[in-house]
Amino acid sequence: MKEPISTQVSIFGETYMLKGTAPPEHLRRVAEYVDAKMKEIARRNDRLDHKKTAVLAALNIADELMRLERERTEVAEGLAAARALVREREQDVRRLEAELDEARREREALARQEAELRKERDELRTALEALEREREELRRERADLLRENEALRHERTELLREREELRRERDELFLLLDETSAPREAAPARIIRRENTGSGG
Repeated sequence: MKEPISTQVSIFGETYMLKGTAPPEHLRRVAEYVDAKMKEIARRNDRLDHKKTAVLAALNIADELMRLERERTEVAEGLAAARALVREREQDVRRLEAELDEARREREALARQEAELRKERDELRTALEALEREREELRRERADLLRENEALRHERTELLREREELRRERDELFLLLDETSAPREAAPARIIRRENTGSGG
């Protein structure tokens, strides 16, 4: 524990010996403050005696002290409110950080899904290109088949025409054969008739 220190000060023209554990500089500043207050009151009312001047100075100092105490209380309350607000903000920050982490995880999941969808899209695009090539190949094959079918139709038409021509030629040959063979069969008939006539006579 510190030993009390004596400090000589002057207040309103009188010398006092103050003793305390506070530093001498602090005690001198306190004495100077009281001296200034008493001199201020004396300037405003020079009829006051020393005692009344000291009482009024004490009242003014007490008023200042009480106002400072109120201000300190208000500041303390404001500080407490600020601390509470800071705690709320810290909770908000922690909540936002948790939400941010969740959003990051969701974003990573979405990024993975997007990568998978892109891969599927590329695979589908590749498959579609293969189908397009296959369809084009089928179109070419169909065109070839249509041309071949048209050629076969034309060939069939030609064959039918040739068959019809052959039928006509066959029919004509049959007619010629009939015309050629008809007189040869009639001659023996006449001979037979003649023979029959002679024998009857």
